[in-house]
Amino acid sequence: MAYGTAARDYLARARAALQTGTPQALFYAAYELRCCIEARQAEYTEALLAYEGTKIRPWKLGETNQRIKSKSYNATIARMRFKFPDGTTFTTYHTPVPDQLVEFAERSLNHLLHCQPLFREDEDPWWQKTRDQLLRGYRMCWLACEGDSLVPPLWDARTKKVHPGRIEVREHNGPLIDAIQRYVGERFRVEVSYPDQPPPEWVCDL
Repeated sequence: MAYGTAARDYLARARAALQTGTPQALFYAAYELRCCIEARQAEYTEALLAYEGTKIRPWKLGETNQRIKSKSYNATIARMRFKFPDGTTFTTYHTPVPDQLVEFAERSLNHLLHCQPLFREDEDPWWQKTRDQLLRGYRMCWLACEGDSLVPPLWDARTKKVHPGRIEVREHNGPLIDAIQRYVGERFRVEVSYPDQPPPEWVCDL
C-alpha cells in the first residue's frame, strides 16, 4: 500500500495507532497527528492565490498558521450552499485549523517526538494522561479535516472579485464537482453562513 501524505492519510494512521492501545503506539500516533496538522495547513496555504509559487515550510506551524490567517481572515467554520439553475443544491464546508490545534501540537506533541527522559512502568498514570491528550488532539484534527473546501469564502474589496473555490474531490461530493464543471461560465448562487457548531451529523470516529 502506498504511503499517503495528505492530511487525512496521516489522520487515518493516527487513528490506527491510537486503537492499537499499546504504550509505544502513542508515540507513533503523536507523529502522525503532528504531520496531519502540518499537511492540513500546507493544503490550505497552497490553495490561496496569494501564495502560488511560494515555498511553504509545513514544519513551521506558527508561521504557516499566520500566513493562512493573514489572507483568509477566517477562524470559524464556513458553510457554503450551492444552488444551481437546474434546481440542484449542494453544501460544502471549510473547517479551519484553529489556534488551539497549533498550540496542542507545539505543547503536547513535540516532547513525544524525541527520546523519553525516563522509564515508566505500564501502570504509570502518565500513559493514560498522554492517551487522553492525544485523543483530544485527534478529535480537533478530525474536525479540521472534515471540511472539503480548502478556502473559505473570500471577497477582494479592491478587485471586486471572489477568490476561486478549491474543493477537494471526495466520495460524497462528486455530484457537486460535476455540477460546478457543468456550469462553468454561468451564474449560480452560493449562500454563505458561519455556524457556531459543526453539523450534528458530524460525529468523530474515535
